[in-house]
Amino acid sequence: MPALVAKGIELLGVAQVETGLLAHPFAQARFQGALLRRIERLVPTPPAVAVVEEKFPDLAKAIEERKDDPERLLAQGAPPRVIEYLNSTWQGMRDELAAWGKELTKRAVELESAIGELSAQRDLWAASRAEAAASQAPPELLKRIDATVDSVKQVQEKLAERRKQTLVLQSR
Repeated sequence: MPALVAKGIELLGVAQVETGLLAHPFAQARFQGALLRRIERLVPTPPAVAVVEEKFPDLAKAIEERKDDPERLLAQGAPPRVIEYLNSTWQGMRDELAAWGKELTKRAVELESAIGELSAQRDLWAASRAEAAASQAPPELLKRIDATVDSVKQVQEKLAERRKQTLVLQSR
């Protein structure tokens, strides 16, 4: 039975897979559009990362202002409850920074993955463009492929900028 199925697929022309996207360029263009829309959703900053961007400067300032407090309070002979309070405050800041770090790492990984996916798509469309030009495809098809490549490049550039912003924030 499997041989019959394979033969049937072969008769339908499915066994011969063509390289590139020329087998069904218009269907592939629609697929590419859906892929780009899905990936473009990563361009806006997610709420969790926006919180980090908004609150980080204030937290960094608070840490800078308080970094000498433990030594100063110990030198002044502060009571244990003051030291405990200070310790819990520092622990809260550490916990918040750790959570932010996880969010930023998650965001950077998402962006990197999407950029890689788009790179693969650009390579595939470039190969398809070369194949289409070699086979003297209609100019309309070549223009459509070029427009798709440009769209992929634009989204990729936006994501690369977001990744850069995320990594800068993460390194602070």
